[in-house]
Amino acid sequence: MTGGKTNGGFVFSLSSNPLVIQTGYPDDVYTYSNIRVNESGFITYAEMTNIYEGEVYATGSATCRYDTEGHLVYEKGDFRDADGYTESYTTIYTWQNGNLMQIETTDTYEGEGERHTDVYTVEYAYDTSKWQNPGVYAHCDEEEGLSWFFEAPLFYYAGLLGRSTQNIPTNMTLTERSEGEEDYVYSTTFNDVTYNDDGSIQSIGFPYNAFYYGYGNENTSMEKRNTLPNGFCIPTKDANEKTKARILLKKHLRSNNHPLPNSSKETGTID
Repeated sequence: MTGGKTNGGFVFSLSSNPLVIQTGYPDDVYTYSNIRVNESGFITYAEMTNIYEGEVYATGSATCRYDTEGHLVYEKGDFRDADGYTESYTTIYTWQNGNLMQIETTDTYEGEGERHTDVYTVEYAYDTSKWQNPGVYAHCDEEEGLSWFFEAPLFYYAGLLGRSTQNIPTNMTLTERSEGEEDYVYSTTFNDVTYNDDGSIQSIGFPYNAFYYGYGNENTSMEKRNTLPNGFCIPTKDANEKTKARILLKKHLRSNNHPLPNSSKETGTID
């Protein structure tokens, strides 16, 4: 069986026997193959090849582990690109009472004679008396919660990376440490969650973006609306570059004394 969706040029396709997943854009495709899953159907190992403008640009692999409740708790991966950069990372996911409390990623990349190690810690807070998660929310809905290997949120929505949180968070705090020194701390709130009459999520709002969900007989759609300063745009082509792009954006904001905006008049995109 083969299935896929295309939205604005973005492609996500899944074929079985063997399981192969493709995601990206026509000139920038990520293919995940040699995929192994556990008895629950969650990915435990996969290899990735990035074809950019018809040529192999990056390759990598990742291993995942889950707890007895089906939550992703461990992820270890590596990347290599055509420019000679290598990157390896380990991510630990900490859960409590069905909610994701912390994601800590230790990332080491080498290239052009340099070697750097950074640690990214994402911490979540919850009010368990509100904002139940009927299933559509996953931590990948926040930029810093994305898996570094399985970047597309559709991996979660396809049920391939374990169970999501019981509640939707009220706050997220990111701390970045470079070479052992604290480099950046950023915190944001989940402003509001609205529900449809049937209990499904209608929207999740943040200070600088919002997610709107649509439901049909055979699929669920998610639209994200970003607001970034002064049309600031970072095109990215591989996971290593995306890591640098995230850092570049934050340094741009800090150097201009510009917090993440909450004005819809300031728009931009991260591809």
